[in-house]
Amino acid sequence: MKKTYWWRWGFLATNILIVAVVLIYDNYLCFVQDSDSCPFHHIRWSIIQPLFLYSIFLLAVSPFLFLVRDKAFLAWLRFAGIWTVLTAVFVSLAPVSQGGWLGIGPEKWSVTMVMGWGFLIVSLILLVWQSRKRA
Repeated sequence: MKKTYWWRWGFLATNILIVAVVLIYDNYLCFVQDSDSCPFHHIRWSIIQPLFLYSIFLLAVSPFLFLVRDKAFLAWLRFAGIWTVLTAVFVSLAPVSQGGWLGIGPEKWSVTMVMGWGFLIVSLILLVWQSRKRA
């Protein structure tokens, strides 16, 4: 097995683990009890929810990673690292919920969704472009 396949499997396994842990957390630890007594309630909407949503978008890209060559995968991996850091910065700067008397503006959920959809679309375009370029 080539070196980059370990990265692909690790990437897939990490995202599956994140999604599974958050689903177990939400279904069995939080909504069974009062939400104020939920463990890690103080970071639930600021860290756990955006991480879960972004992991779903990463999972959507994962099957395509097994179909491309190593050079295309490595180009995508560099892109994914930069995009993920940018997403973390933007999400951390966004408020948890909309505030003020107008109630407009981005919150963590909407920033995560925009960055996630952008990641998915740009990733697929990049993978197709890199695959055609290297062919």
